Amino acid sequence: MSIPKQHKRPTPNHLKIDSVVLQWIYGTISMDLLNTIMKKNTTAAAAWSAFEDIFQDNKIVRAIHLNNKLSNTRIDNFPNASAYCQEFKVLADQLANVDAPVDDTKLVMQLITGLNEQFESFVTLLANSKPLPTFYEARSKLIYEADRKSQYAAAAAAVANTALHASTAKSTPSNGQSNEYRGEHLSDRNRADYRSESRGGYRGRGRSQQYRGRGPGLQDSDPYPPVQQQR
Repeated sequence: MSIPKQHKRPTPNHLKIDSVVLQWIYGTISMDLLNTIMKKNTTAAAAWSAFEDIFQDNKIVRAIHLNNKLSNTRIDNFPNASAYCQEFKVLADQLANVDAPVDDTKLVMQLITGLNEQFESFVTLLANSKPLPTFYEARSKLIYEADRKSQYAAAAAAVANTALHASTAKSTPSNGQSNEYRGEHLSDRNRADYRSESRGGYRGRGRSQQYRGRGPGLQDSDPYPPVQQQR
């Protein structure tokens, strides 16, 4: 004799818990999925079942998309090596969620493939490792190599900047030296002008130099006394 099942009516506490779970489901999915599964007077179990059906139907499409994204991941599109490795971890987790897991060897090979020419020696060393390191080992080595290259580049830039400042300071004369040179140059030019005047058509001035210091109106400090006109 079979005992009929007794269907218990949900208590207010059960309804409250179901409402909380339903709001959590609605708050963690995209707006497109929310508009698809949201129904009036539905339960958390019904909403979750509808969401699971949609997710299962899109598995193959999502797996193809994620695989393409994994193959086209390049380190040039990320600010540092840590963010680059994190992208591979996220993609691997998403592929596992759609029943298309990526083994560790393929993940390391894709990690190496996405590096640029700056890591050429690192790629050669890692690719020739037997056995191939795990993803986390390759991640640690790559981050260390990137930090080392960054430190070398910063040190080289600092040395170049210091040498540039030193060269600029050496090639630029001080104000005193510049003025001294300019004064000396002007003095030489004035002396040249004086010579040209004495050798030119001013014979009287040239002859007057013979009587420098003899006349009462002449000053010894004046190298070119005025010419006396003959009456």
